[in-house]
Amino acid sequence: MGNYIETFAIEGSGILNVKNPMGIFLDEKFGRLIVASTGNNWVEGLSLASPRISLLHLGGITHEGGDTAGVFLYPIDVWADTSGNVYVLDYGNRRIQKFNLSGEFVHAEEFENQPVSLSTTKDGVYLYVAYSNKVVKLKKPELPQNPGGGK
Repeated sequence: MGNYIETFAIEGSGILNVKNPMGIFLDEKFGRLIVASTGNNWVEGLSLASPRISLLHLGGITHEGGDTAGVFLYPIDVWADTSGNVYVLDYGNRRIQKFNLSGEFVHAEEFENQPVSLSTTKDGVYLYVAYSNKVVKLKKPELPQNPGGGK
């Protein structure tokens, strides 16, 4: 398992705290560990460097959650592409939400069934979504169907 080095976040309801963290993504390019704090209905980007600071906070400041853009209901997985865009699997709302490097909401893709895990290609062009019985590959919906006019 390895040798213990340090604790990144402890249970709580404030910034830099987590409650029932379900998904994490190590985003070394931007120096952050992105954590889906399912019990808090938010996502936190914690600095890799000490002292630990919040580099990103998504989902609002309350714990109630919701279904409006940028708010979550049980976020369970996170991923980031090499441009720093963050993708959040919003389990309770059956969707994946995309945020830019600054944490601004970009797009939401809703699904008929609840996805359980996600990943993207490094450039963010393709999205892989896992369900309880399958994994699918999608071209991200906010991209044109034929980039550059190709067929």
